[in-house]
Amino acid sequence: MGINNYFKDNAKEEMKEGIVWDAGKAVIRGLLIQQNSIWYKGKNKAQLELLSKIRTKELEIEKEKGTKTRLQGELKKLHQQYEQLIASEIERKVMYNRYNFFENANKPGKLLAWQIKDAKKKPLIMKIKNKGETVTDSQQIQKLFKEYYANLYKKTQGEIKTISQYVEETNLKQISEAMKADLDKQITPEEVIRTINMAKYATILANRIKQALAQIIHKDQVGFLPGRQVNQNIRLILNTLEVAEKDPNRDLALFFIDAEKAFDHVRWDYLEKVLEKFEVGHQFKRAVGAIYTNQRARLNINGQLSDYIDIQKGTRQGCPLSPLLFIMGLEILNVRIREEKEITGLKISDQELKIRAYADDIVCILTNPLQSIKKVLDIIQRHGDISGFIINKEKSKFFVKNIDAKSCKKLEATADCEVIPKVKYLGIWVTNKNINLFQDNYVKVWEDIKKDLTRWQTIPLTWMGRIEVIKMMVLPKMLFLFQNIPIIKGIKNFEKLKRKITDFIWAGKRARIAYRNLIDDKGRGGLSLPDLRTYYEAAALSWMKEWIKLENKTLLNLEGYELRFGWHAYVWYDGDKLNKDFNKHIIRGGLLDIWKKYRKGMKPKTPLWLRPLEAVIRPALSVETRTYK
Repeated sequence: MGINNYFKDNAKEEMKEGIVWDAGKAVIRGLLIQQNSIWYKGKNKAQLELLSKIRTKELEIEKEKGTKTRLQGELKKLHQQYEQLIASEIERKVMYNRYNFFENANKPGKLLAWQIKDAKKKPLIMKIKNKGETVTDSQQIQKLFKEYYANLYKKTQGEIKTISQYVEETNLKQISEAMKADLDKQITPEEVIRTINMAKYATILANRIKQALAQIIHKDQVGFLPGRQVNQNIRLILNTLEVAEKDPNRDLALFFIDAEKAFDHVRWDYLEKVLEKFEVGHQFKRAVGAIYTNQRARLNINGQLSDYIDIQKGTRQGCPLSPLLFIMGLEILNVRIREEKEITGLKISDQELKIRAYADDIVCILTNPLQSIKKVLDIIQRHGDISGFIINKEKSKFFVKNIDAKSCKKLEATADCEVIPKVKYLGIWVTNKNINLFQDNYVKVWEDIKKDLTRWQTIPLTWMGRIEVIKMMVLPKMLFLFQNIPIIKGIKNFEKLKRKITDFIWAGKRARIAYRNLIDDKGRGGLSLPDLRTYYEAAALSWMKEWIKLENKTLLNLEGYELRFGWHAYVWYDGDKLNKDFNKHIIRGGLLDIWKKYRKGMKPKTPLWLRPLEAVIRPALSVETRTYK
């Protein structure tokens, strides 16, 4: 056999045994795949031959005018052989399904996810409304959808000169020559080869451009770039509301902009001029142009494919390069709003906050909103005429603080957008009172989780499988909240979570393994059950790094609004009077509680330039002199 020849040819003194064995496993795998392929081909060949013989006998019986007993007997034998072949195939598949269920039903994967998911059938489109008329004919429905999307992706006419002038007059950072050279260089084997799959062409381009964009796109845009996360915007918005809460004289309006099919309306000629403005390089621009040339698509409606429609604008669905191209085009709008003097943002110290964005999720931070909103809408309108950006006024909302009802009505009339008391921003429910954050987010999510745990109790899973369910379905939901709003104080809520989770794992019966052993590492004999309290504390400590490093001035000025002393005085000093004011903040209070728990172990490991000596040895003096702001 081939495996014997492999070891005979390669098991030599100059070859390391480990290398020979590792390569041998790949050879064995290839041989097994080969044998399996041969078996499948033989089985399919035998099945096709039997079907051919059955068809031939049936034709002979039809032509036979005399006795048919002999032919019918032969046909019966052929049918029996075919039934045996099919029965053996069914038996093999049943056996495989049993094996698969036994092996994987309690492991994280597709099978476990299939068992616990809320089964919902994909709804068929049985009827639609078109211009007030109800359409039920399937062919007519498909035709109407095709017409809609063909019109959606139809090229928007515009003068190139006007686009060029608009882009050129915007103050944008350009990509450096070194970055440009990296973008234009030949694709290397290291960029293509991955552990299993070959990297796609668009993925290679995206990996290159995102490193450059991280240095030139303003930090107000936190979407799809290295080192930027959703919680940066959420944290800033919550701090903005805290500032307005402490200063009732500040009239604040947050304008949450919803773009109508934002990615689908981007004009290619506008995108081309934006790439030129950023000076991405000739070769990279050609590479992007090759992707956005002669595109077409088909619609899948109730399982039926329509004819092809031409795609003449928009960034490609599911393409890793798509969001990066979009934020490049959107940066011009962000810059124009940020630099417009007639738009008044929230001023803290020497900084002014006007806009934040996560890809197309844009929020404008406005003071004196009745005057500011007019200019915002004018800028958006002009940008839309050039780029294809269209604001959806029905879904765009205002969220206000310290503004009376009369002014709210004027604001709604001016912008033709509704003022609402509660908004969901990047997955987090926000109201004008941050004290409601826990009730609106944690309590709601936990109620949904409790319903799911009750529903999953009926699924036949082992207790180890139930632990995997917690990892797959409960941890991600809670971790999202931990990372974006770490505002939990005390351990009472975590104890409630722990009791419900352990009750689910042991199906309502007495626990057979101590909780501390369940959450322990598998290497020490535990089962790696997620300890939600530990995950929460880790998420909270990741927010603490801003207070230690003192680099993000915008955040520190906002989060430290009206603090009496410098940040390190609060971080390293234990004075109760000092921390009393510090804790009166939805974010600061919870973070400081976690920090105190771990501070003692971190103090010796913290460099002195991040931990001023005065704050450790002589805290009273450092507080009085405000040494570190």
